[in-house]
Amino acid sequence: MLIDLRNVTTRWINLDSATRNAAEMDAQFIKLGLSNHQRISARRIPPPNIPKVKLRAFGSHFVGCGQSHLDCMASVTGSPLLILEDDAMVTNQFSHTITVPDDTDAVYLGVSHGNAKQIIIDTHTGWYKIMGMLASHAILYLSDRYLSAARNIITESIYTRNIPLDNGLAYLQSKFNVLALPLPMFVQANSRESKNKWEHLTNNKLIPNHKLVDDMLTVI
Repeated sequence: MLIDLRNVTTRWINLDSATRNAAEMDAQFIKLGLSNHQRISARRIPPPNIPKVKLRAFGSHFVGCGQSHLDCMASVTGSPLLILEDDAMVTNQFSHTITVPDDTDAVYLGVSHGNAKQIIIDTHTGWYKIMGMLASHAILYLSDRYLSAARNIITESIYTRNIPLDNGLAYLQSKFNVLALPLPMFVQANSRESKNKWEHLTNNKLIPNHKLVDDMLTVI
């Protein structure tokens, strides 16, 4: 399946107060030739009453962040859909076109090393199959069934389980065909205004750590 990112519906999340981020995102879209994009005003929603240690880990903004992703999904009728957070800065790995297997449900154009238990499998197609990967700054949704499942798991995560959306999506990856490139097209830039500075977790090469043998996972 050949995908031209210039033709993909794109939604990007930005706080009304983060005007510099918005300007940099607009400039980035012009540079990349991505014209089919729309800004979604980020939500500010108070966090639930959870232990302070969890709140420090998740950040007080995690409910608003999750709802902002839901707002992006609600603004379209289906896939493909690219959702970017406004700290997503393009890398020299960016390509206007990508080719993925036909059964791909989603592609992480940004990656993370924030979960030591994540599973990365080399599919020998130029793509890695991922399970348990955090980070939601650059996700390309390619199937309606995954988009629907993602909407449900995000809602459950932020409003029932009291966890960030990327934790829920990390769990969901094991039930779908979710892929990532060895090197990210977008990183969470420390230079952008954001609650967390996670460039060090999102600007690294993925290393396969498992393989599939007779449909069973084996640690490399």
